[in-house]
Amino acid sequence: MQNPASIKGMQFLDADNWTGRTCIKLMLPFCNLRCPWCNERELVLAAHLLPSLDSREVLASIAQKKQTVGLVVFSGGEPMMHRALEGLLQNVKALGLDTAVETNGTQPDFVEHLIKRGLLDYVAVDIKADLTDEAYSRAAGVSMPASLVMETLERVSDSGINAVLRTTLVPGIVTPEDILALAARLEGFLTWRISPFVGGNTLDPDFPLESSFSATQIKDLQRQVETLL
Repeated sequence: MQNPASIKGMQFLDADNWTGRTCIKLMLPFCNLRCPWCNERELVLAAHLLPSLDSREVLASIAQKKQTVGLVVFSGGEPMMHRALEGLLQNVKALGLDTAVETNGTQPDFVEHLIKRGLLDYVAVDIKADLTDEAYSRAAGVSMPASLVMETLERVSDSGINAVLRTTLVPGIVTPEDILALAARLEGFLTWRISPFVGGNTLDPDFPLESSFSATQIKDLQRQVETLL
């Protein structure tokens, strides 16, 4: 894991797309996956070329906004690659704010550790594809045992923390049938959010720019998933 955790970006969001809360999102660099459709190319592949924000200044800025912002979301990249994330979470919690993390689910031990320390209030786990090694490795761009993600899901579910699954409907990577099969398998597990693929600046520059799924198709799929869960 990378150490220390440099902060490469900070965003103020009126309503986060999965918690629905006004928040500040902090972007941490690097990722252990190479999903060809990921559109955070610089953050994953060239983070060393991006300027880092001073963590003390970031925390001071958050402190100034805590009357209007009750949540800080750590994203990336993959924030769970950074052991120093624990210290950042402690600092945010010391301000009296809630915390959230967006993760690819490949670090089950660290996720569980942070939850047990009381440092996380929300967790979003991205599900890239069907939970088989072959499908997951194709989606992740590296050899990846899907059992790691499943273990994270189980530990998050057992903890009782506010949690959500997220899947991007990427043409050629995951199909509506895959998602429905997974939803049936994870019945009663977690809330699940389906998002459209947004092209441009992807890790694989030859990846299609547009999704082959319409907004109506995605909305219908979301409804079917909610019924199964």
